[in-house]
Amino acid sequence: NFKDNLVNSYAFMPEKLKYDSFPELKEASSHLRRETHRPLKMGKADFKSAFKTLPPSADQERLCFALVWNPHLQKLQVIQLFTQAFGSLGGVVAWYRTAKLLQKVMLELFDIVVFAYVDDFFWVMTDMPNVEQDASKYVLEVFKEVVTGLLGWDLDPKKEATGAEIQLLGLQVRM
Repeated sequence: NFKDNLVNSYAFMPEKLKYDSFPELKEASSHLRRETHRPLKMGKADFKSAFKTLPPSADQERLCFALVWNPHLQKLQVIQLFTQAFGSLGGVVAWYRTAKLLQKVMLELFDIVVFAYVDDFFWVMTDMPNVEQDASKYVLEVFKEVVTGLLGWDLDPKKEATGAEIQLLGLQVRM
């Protein structure tokens, strides 16, 4: 319980977080549908153990300790955290900034718009004329190459999907 244990009491964040969600997806899909008059497809990708991939900043390492109950020894023990604590403000802000960077890379290097909700990434596409490959699958492959090939992060293959209907942020979405 982060409220009771005060893990976020040391944190301050100057910017306001603005995650992408269904309104942004709806606006993008409406625009694509008006402009192309083609069927739309979506895609999504999710990082594997995202919060475990970003270390705390050096000035916060002194705060990265937790008490855990050891059932074998029947006592509390102190452990050091070498990654962001899931749900901590520092972890959320770190992933917000990471997501914004990945969105910028995809847009500026590949001219591909992706939306991000913490470590969940999603997009809407229409197949391009004279291109045989499914555009949404193409975006997934490019995203995987950037994230895994260039940056070394793992995506969760069980959470990847493309198609006219996919489960997105816990809801079934159909174009």
